[in-house]
Amino acid sequence: MKIKKHRTVWGLLPFLILLCSVLPAAGDEIQEEQVKVAFLYNFAKFVEWPPEAFKTDSATLTIGLIGPDPFGSLLDSLKEKTIKGRKINIKRMAKAENPEDCHIWFISASEKSNLRNILAQAKNHNILTVSDMDRFAQQGGMIGLINQEGRINFEINIDAVQRSKLRFSAQLLKLAKIVHGGI
Repeated sequence: MKIKKHRTVWGLLPFLILLCSVLPAAGDEIQEEQVKVAFLYNFAKFVEWPPEAFKTDSATLTIGLIGPDPFGSLLDSLKEKTIKGRKINIKRMAKAENPEDCHIWFISASEKSNLRNILAQAKNHNILTVSDMDRFAQQGGMIGLINQEGRINFEINIDAVQRSKLRFSAQLLKLAKIVHGGI
């Protein structure tokens, strides 16, 4: 039993370290949006895109935000960071557009009525789809952020992942609630 707990702590360690890098200093209140931005950053660290997902070896990793922006300047703080040697770019969009230019789409909850079309576009372009909308992962999104008893956790739709060319690390999969379903 101790070994399993030990492995779980070590599996969480990279997430915890990286989470701290985007959270406020001690004594400041941590907002739900700050935690979600930290999760987005960490998801990108534990997902591998196929080489053809990037136009050049020095291309940025682009996070597209579809719909109203719940993060404000918090998301912009990621522009100062890199992931696997790639600078991070943030692209805000009123609707899903130019999927070939993005690697991650955070889909605002307001886009629920367009979700099927958005996910269809993403599927053809190796885009990691993330949202905090209700039952996102069960509807075919890859990673759903969920609030459980005041804590942000995440679900991964293993069917959506297997349909993509993205590779999720075993560490990431161990930390998630695995769900099935969707288009």
